Amino acid sequence: MTLEHIPINSKQYWDDRFNSDWEGNSGRQQTLYFCNIAESMFPDWFVSLLLKGASFADVGCAEGDGTNFFAERYPNSKFTGLDFSEAAINKAKKHYPKQNFIQAEVQNINSKFDIVFSSNTLEHFINPFEILNHLFRITNKYTVILIPFQEYERFKEHFYTFDYKDFDINYSNFSIVYAHEFDCGKEPNIYWAGKQLLVIYAHKDVLLEHKCTLHDYINSLSMNYSEMKIDRDKAQNQLEEMNLLIKSQQETIFNQTKLIEQIYRDKEQLHSERDLLKKDKEIALTENEKLQIKLEATRRELDDLLTPYRQMEEQFKDLKSAFMLSHEAEKTLEKEIDYLKKQLEWLLSEKYSADVELQSIKSSTLWAVGSKYYYLRDNTPIVKEAYKGLRIWKRYGFRTLVKKIYSKVKLKKDRMSLNVSLQSVYSDISKKFEQKDVDGIVIIPSAFEFKELYNQRTINLAKYLSKNNKAVLFVVWQWAKGEEINKNLREVHSNVFQIALYDFIESMHLLDAFENMKYKKAILNIPSKKWNEVMFNLKVKHFEIIYDIMDDWEEFQRVGQASWYQQESEESVILNADRVYAVSSALVEKFLYLRKDITCIGNGYYPDLLGIDKRDIATRTRNKTENVKLGYFGHLTESWFDWELVEEILSKDNFIVEVIGYGVSEEKLSQLKKYDNFNYVGTVEPNQLYKYVEEWDIGLIPFIESNLSVAVDPIKVYEYLYFGLKVVVTGIPHLQSYPNVYYYDQGNESLTIASFIEKVYAAEVSESLEMKLNEFLEKTLWDNRFEQLLNNPINCYSEIYKYESN
Repeated sequence: MTLEHIPINSKQYWDDRFNSDWEGNSGRQQTLYFCNIAESMFPDWFVSLLLKGASFADVGCAEGDGTNFFAERYPNSKFTGLDFSEAAINKAKKHYPKQNFIQAEVQNINSKFDIVFSSNTLEHFINPFEILNHLFRITNKYTVILIPFQEYERFKEHFYTFDYKDFDINYSNFSIVYAHEFDCGKEPNIYWAGKQLLVIYAHKDVLLEHKCTLHDYINSLSMNYSEMKIDRDKAQNQLEEMNLLIKSQQETIFNQTKLIEQIYRDKEQLHSERDLLKKDKEIALTENEKLQIKLEATRRELDDLLTPYRQMEEQFKDLKSAFMLSHEAEKTLEKEIDYLKKQLEWLLSEKYSADVELQSIKSSTLWAVGSKYYYLRDNTPIVKEAYKGLRIWKRYGFRTLVKKIYSKVKLKKDRMSLNVSLQSVYSDISKKFEQKDVDGIVIIPSAFEFKELYNQRTINLAKYLSKNNKAVLFVVWQWAKGEEINKNLREVHSNVFQIALYDFIESMHLLDAFENMKYKKAILNIPSKKWNEVMFNLKVKHFEIIYDIMDDWEEFQRVGQASWYQQESEESVILNADRVYAVSSALVEKFLYLRKDITCIGNGYYPDLLGIDKRDIATRTRNKTENVKLGYFGHLTESWFDWELVEEILSKDNFIVEVIGYGVSEEKLSQLKKYDNFNYVGTVEPNQLYKYVEEWDIGLIPFIESNLSVAVDPIKVYEYLYFGLKVVVTGIPHLQSYPNVYYYDQGNESLTIASFIEKVYAAEVSESLEMKLNEFLEKTLWDNRFEQLLNNPINCYSEIYKYESN
């Protein structure tokens, strides 16, 4: 039986939906969307209850996304997801194995919970208040429902429309203590186009804790439209004035039309008289000539009358155009107000969380006693300095104390000179702008110091911007304040100025020197907490924020390579950036749950860095022999580099492997040197690579397949192809779409890596493949990549949920 023939909202219907199109139709995202709406409407006392701890049942939990959503936010509470669909509960347990889920109809549940929550489920029943009675039956304290409200044109799965008349204040042993409306149609990127209503019922045993006011029942749309209403009223007044003017002109046109019709009737009468006069042409000749003269005069009068009519028609067109422009301006204003509202809501949410935590600390006895002690210790100058000195002496010794005192004095002097030095850098840039040597400024964070010959995305981007008359603030990462950065506050390349991270952050006010520049961008790539905070300051200073996702930082953190990473910081950068790009389609897909407008722009290469005359050098110098020489250059971190595969290759005597790079342990290197056909070179400058590559037959990228490897777009693959090498790759499936790149699937036990390499080595490069290579290498030049990244228009969210009326 197909889904069309199964009764809507039956158990089989929902089992089939969860097994077929629930996720494809953004069902999971819609669940989270409604949970966010519900949480935004929770009153403070209800949030406090969840923070302290309560048992919470999510009835109609679908695939468990809402249950997990609340469980992560309120770790002191115990959450249970309930749904009558077996398919939904099975998926929920798979998605969130740490959470508790039960498959049962609410009528058959005998457990009791402090809070019973149901989001967008009651409307699926013909008699929803019978189900509500069952929710009351398993509730100890509060029943919370979130439902579509005033849905007069119902979605086909909805069997009931809720309105004000449906809700009694007192119902069974429960009373309404809070109600709040939310108009989803006012929000962008929505999954529901109508209203939602949140209602909280309290059991009679806890009712005395609530002193309800009218505010608790009439707490509808929270958005303040007063300013927008003023603008709309102005537009409405202008529209009314234009309508009056148009009406006046229409009356004039009507009167003139009547006059014209009269003239035409006179004309017809004249023609009739002329026909009668023709019977006696000789007698009436003189009269006929007079009538012809009169007719010509009438025609001229008619033209004179039509002229103002045509002028008024043109004026009407002008007024209509002006009205359309006014309407567009109103829509633009609404978008700006909506954006500012979201920013304010986010800041208020952050402030609320901080206030709750701070209030909890301040209310403790320990705080009261400790604050007096610390006030005395930290506000009495002699005691304060003596305490710090004694603590250092006790922990590290007297010599360390002396060094600390010396360093503090020196640091104070350095701090005094920092602003002057950074101010002089910004002053130099301002002079370049005034002299038209630069026409904009771009901020680029980097994990590396600027090295002109280092083939890295941020460094190449800085050089590209420099070449295009942009000043670049190349902000280098510091693990700790005071960490030395070479060539700090210096122009390390034409128009590229290197600045240490903490120097940049502590002197952000100096960026006001560039307030007159129109071209101001910040191309962020390190989603740390510090850069997240910097982003909002840059937005205030009118910098366009571009987030360039260069790696899967979450996976790097798991292998110990990005200890600074916090998921919420990266999510904040993605949501608040004006534009977002990623180097691979895997990274685009990873963050689709946040926004749908992420563009994939891969890495690239610079011919002048590798050698303008070194294109296809491996093909030009290759001599066919029985031996096959494979090479690799780049980072050798064991977290993703597949040394076992390399050893498997080395086990075949006619394969020679040469490795250029850094990061390999001495232990691993000693193990590999036992193979006579292995050669380790160490680090080599990019412009010297050709000396080794010209002897290679195949470029090698042996990565262990993981979430980390799948997300990367290695720069070396472009360099291999530029040098004319065939490429054998493992662990990065998407590279097989590149021309002359051969992907080895390690899961295919019927084909060994040695056999695969021999096939690749023997394969001929056809003319069509040569054409694809030329097109690919032209498209992936760094200049073309960066032009696409910098010149794309800002993408906007699109509405995913399409409202369907029945």
